[in-house]
Amino acid sequence: MHVQINHLVKYYDRGRKNLHCAVNDLSLELSDGMFGLLGPNGAGKTTLMKMLATLLEPTSGSVSYDGLRLGRDNQAIRKRLGYLPQSYGLYANLSAREVLDYMAALHGMPRGADRRKRIDAILEQVNLLDAAGRRVGGFSGGMRQRLGIAQALLNDPDLLIVDEPTAGLDPEERIRFRNLLGRLSGQRVVILSTHIVGDISSTCDDMAVLAEGTLRFRGQPVCLIDQARGYVWSTLVQPARVPEIERDYHVISAVRRSAGVSLRLLGDLASVRGLPELAPEEPNLEDAYIWTMRPAAGEGSSISLPVESEAIS
Repeated sequence: MHVQINHLVKYYDRGRKNLHCAVNDLSLELSDGMFGLLGPNGAGKTTLMKMLATLLEPTSGSVSYDGLRLGRDNQAIRKRLGYLPQSYGLYANLSAREVLDYMAALHGMPRGADRRKRIDAILEQVNLLDAAGRRVGGFSGGMRQRLGIAQALLNDPDLLIVDEPTAGLDPEERIRFRNLLGRLSGQRVVILSTHIVGDISSTCDDMAVLAEGTLRFRGQPVCLIDQARGYVWSTLVQPARVPEIERDYHVISAVRRSAGVSLRLLGDLASVRGLPELAPEEPNLEDAYIWTMRPAAGEGSSISLPVESEAIS
């Protein structure tokens, strides 16, 4: 599938003539494979996902899906679309197979052997076939998310949209879920919306960064990393200096060492030159993401980190 997004805008009316722009003049072109949309909470990711899933009407702009137009052809688009929202409900007293059977009925799939075969094939695909008869209320968070993906796959979609799917999962479940998404992306467009950098670095060859409804970056993760090259540093300081440095610099991590506290921080050479034992570091995707977000976040340590920094103990 080919998805073309042109100058998409979404305003919310907060009353008393107070309009909030959640998505601002966004244009993207997507084709088969995994696409990662990275940004902090409140960046406009969920609003964009809802518009692409035909659940929210844009204020202006257009989206086409292999020639089908958002707004004009919503019913036809939904037949080719699978969507896992950020939060959703499941019937706790039903088994996984019963949940999918109910969802298949809502999709208009006729009863019979073909429907049962399709449900079992999807349960096997998401590694839930052995748990097909268990009540969903006893599922772990990762199992519930995999069941959510299963319902989104019932119609064998050409476009699969998943919004913050790994939030709240433990590390093992997160890796399992990311691997599942990677396997699903071969013959379809998969859009992964997340604020977790590791979700993007592990699964996506194509990505964008969204902040305050505006596109900050579009391209390969390695290209975003290149933008931070020469701006990542490490320094070793005494614990008493840490609050001062966190106030004046973009500190990514702080780790206690026997000789002091090792800090990883961002900045140009002129701004960090006076720090002790300063050494350049090779940037990673987290560094690059925070460096890209820097203009909107202001100065000092006011950037909202996508993952927790290591605590000083």
